[in-house]
Amino acid sequence: AARATKSSQSKLPLILVHGFDSSCLEYRRLGPKLAALGVETYAVDLLGWGYTQLEGVESFSADAKVQALKGFWDAIGDNRDVCIAGASLGGAAAIEFATCDDSPVKAAIMIDAQGFVDGVGPMAALPKPLAQLGVQVLKSVPLRSSANQMSYFDKETYATEDALKVGRLHCLREGWSDALVSFMLSGGF
Repeated sequence: AARATKSSQSKLPLILVHGFDSSCLEYRRLGPKLAALGVETYAVDLLGWGYTQLEGVESFSADAKVQALKGFWDAIGDNRDVCIAGASLGGAAAIEFATCDDSPVKAAIMIDAQGFVDGVGPMAALPKPLAQLGVQVLKSVPLRSSANQMSYFDKETYATEDALKVGRLHCLREGWSDALVSFMLSGGF
């Protein structure tokens, strides 16, 4: 998790949750700006994505992702309430975390959230070898470049070659495709 701090006692700490197959680096520009405003900010990677542990994990399902998110806050939150922000599929994780028993979430921000999409659709029924082939497309430069262009309103400023590299870097990790296939075949959120 990347952490930006300039603590303020009057504000809830904020957890930023990235979208589908992304990383906490999605918030590399926003985190420091929030910290400068006095918001204690944590940009976290969802289990199986970004730079999280991949070895020895039995499941990368939606429930496993939410339990890891809960475990993160249990470990560092010091029993404090928190605000959670979720972008795209991270919105689904944020909603699940906010609605679990004894949730510390007292506020939520949804950023183009997919909070009410039911699962990953027909991808959950794919044979594993076909899912593995499909996942390889996700790390391709053309697909990542297209996603990079769609992600920003101000494309000239933000949809840069650097943004493309940052958005694709985690896909090159060993075990990335297995974790993504595990999530897809679990049915997703």
